[in-house]
Amino acid sequence: MVSSNSSKLFIFTLSIFLFGFISLSLPSALGLGLSGVKISPITYVPGQTITNHYSITETSLPTEVSLSTAPEISTFIRTTEVKNNEFDLIIEFPETLTMEPGIYSFGLSVNEVPPSDYVGVGSYVSISKRFEMNVYSYQKYLSASFEAPSVNEANPVPFQINVQSQSYADIDNIKGQITVYDNKNQELAEIITPEISLESLTSQIVTAQWNTTGLLPGDYWAKAVVFYDGKSITLNDTFKIGKMDLLLKNYSHELEQGFSEFKAQIVNKWGNELNNVYAVLFLEGREILQTPSISIGPWQEKEVQGIVNIEKESGTYPGTLKLFYEGESKEEAIILTIFKKIDDTQEKLQQKIEHSRAITQVFMVSSIIIVLILLGYIFYQKKKSNGENNVL
Repeated sequence: MVSSNSSKLFIFTLSIFLFGFISLSLPSALGLGLSGVKISPITYVPGQTITNHYSITETSLPTEVSLSTAPEISTFIRTTEVKNNEFDLIIEFPETLTMEPGIYSFGLSVNEVPPSDYVGVGSYVSISKRFEMNVYSYQKYLSASFEAPSVNEANPVPFQINVQSQSYADIDNIKGQITVYDNKNQELAEIITPEISLESLTSQIVTAQWNTTGLLPGDYWAKAVVFYDGKSITLNDTFKIGKMDLLLKNYSHELEQGFSEFKAQIVNKWGNELNNVYAVLFLEGREILQTPSISIGPWQEKEVQGIVNIEKESGTYPGTLKLFYEGESKEEAIILTIFKKIDDTQEKLQQKIEHSRAITQVFMVSSIIIVLILLGYIFYQKKKSNGENNVL
């Protein structure tokens, strides 16, 4: 009995000692941090120098900083010595471009380093950041984007072409040719933008307007061809000409007898917000629901809904959904199918019975396992007791 208590005390004391030793030996918190201004992606600009400052946080150990770079860029990227957990990343672009155009990547890593007299166990933490560097060429190259925003009827469309130089050479002449089409691809107009020039690695916006007076609300699209120093880029965009109107996109076609939920999806066909939007549902000329009012943003789609009490027999009935918005209204003829409410009492009862059976089975299996464990323990203790008696 004394020997057993001594063993338990020894194991407990050893556990406390090991726990304290490991806790004191951990090198630092596992949240090593590295903070600095985000500079990636980086553009190679001949002769330019970039200096970015970093702070190392969440560590009490010394650290070392390392770089992993492609051979083409390793000669002009370096870091300063770490002082008070702070250092600089310095990129000094050569005046002469000697590398091929493309995207180059490099990594910056910070690692914990144990002191020479450090005694302890545990893993040391590291943190890394990846950078991308865009290297362009002296051949003229332009990237561009085109935007044709949606407008309300009778308002002009303000086309925009955003051009960005991706070259170390200036571009002398840029102009855009915009062709407008309807949804049947019939050409409606052609607009020529003003001409501009563009310095290397800079960007500008070229604009043009198109008068929509007399055009019907609907869907349109435009093609923009951007010409620059003997080259061209073709871009497309779609836009709408809108009016203050609502479109019924979908609705609940089937309703259950008794209390049922009715939903209607509606689309704002205007370029402004519509307020006080709601729907009134009529079944065979009788009003049975008015939904709460909502607001819908420009060109957005939303849902109005409400609970309706259906007292009709099963079948198909004509209905009307009246949509209200900004003091205006419109009617949509709809068809509703009423179906009989399913009595699920028997089904729920069967589910309860099956659930009870499952619980009973789990209880029985658990009981058998517990009994087997107890029998095994009793057998083990009895065998152990017989062995000790034989030794004595």
